[in-house]
Amino acid sequence: MLHKTLMALFFLELLLPAVSINNVDMHKHLHSYIAKPNETLSINAKECQNLPHNGKHFVLKSSDNKTIHCDDKEIQLIIKKGRSKNGKVNHYKIGTYPKPMRGLKSYEAPRDFLVLNDAKDNIKLSKHFYARDFLCKQASKYPKYLVVQSSLINLLEKMIDEANKRGVKIKKFVIMSGYRTPAYNKAIGSSTYSRHMYGDAADIYVDDNHDGFMDDLDGDGKTTNKDTKWLADLANDVQRKYKIAGGVGIYKRNSRHPRFVHVDARGYYARWGH
Repeated sequence: MLHKTLMALFFLELLLPAVSINNVDMHKHLHSYIAKPNETLSINAKECQNLPHNGKHFVLKSSDNKTIHCDDKEIQLIIKKGRSKNGKVNHYKIGTYPKPMRGLKSYEAPRDFLVLNDAKDNIKLSKHFYARDFLCKQASKYPKYLVVQSSLINLLEKMIDEANKRGVKIKKFVIMSGYRTPAYNKAIGSSTYSRHMYGDAADIYVDDNHDGFMDDLDGDGKTTNKDTKWLADLANDVQRKYKIAGGVGIYKRNSRHPRFVHVDARGYYARWGH
C-alpha cells in the first residue's frame, strides 16, 4: 500500500508543472514570459536563483528584460516597452479600446506593448513561435507594436505536443491572425470585443506541406472540414486537460481564406461553429 502511494505521488509530481509564472505553466518549449514594466510576478518553483521568496512563491519585479533561472529552466523575461497614449504608441496607430465587457479584467485595455524595431527584430517566445508571428496586419512602418500573452503561447505549444502524442506530426501552426489593434479590428468588421485585440487569440491552421491550405490531419487522405474539426477538438481537449479556459471557433474555407480554427485563452469557455 505504501509502495502504491509513493508511486502515485511520484507520477503526480511528473504531471505537475515544474515552473509557473502568474499561473501560466512554463511549458518545456516556452522560453519566455511577457510582462508589463514592474509587474509583480509570482513564480512557483522549487528553486529560483537570486530571487526572494515570500513564503508561498518567488517574487520578481523588473523594468528591463532579463534572464531568470528557476529549477533547471532558463526563462527570458520580456518587458513591454511601448506605452500607448491618445490611441497611438509613438507613430503606430492603436485606436480606441471599448469599455471592459461586463467589467471583466480580461477585457481591460492594454497600455503596454511589445516593440519590434525593424523587420530583423527577432523575439523568440517559444520553440515554435516568434513575436513577429503575431503582428497586426495593418500597414505601418517600423517600429511596430503588439500585445501577445504568454497564456496563448503556452496553449499553442501544448496543442503541438498533444498532436504529436496522437501520432499527427505538426511542425508549427500558421498564425493567420494574431494581434489586432482596435483600429484594424474595426476596419475589417470584426466583433467589438474580439480577443485578438487583447493578445490571447490566434486564428490557426496546419500547412506543413506549404500549399496554402489546411493539411490532412485525420488521416483520410484528403483535406475536408473534418480536419478543421480535428484541430478544434484538439484545442478543446488541451484546454480542458490543462485548465486553460478559452474560446475555440471553427471557420470553413471560402474565397478569402482557408479552413482555420480560432483559439484563445480568455479565461472562460466559449465555442462556436461546431
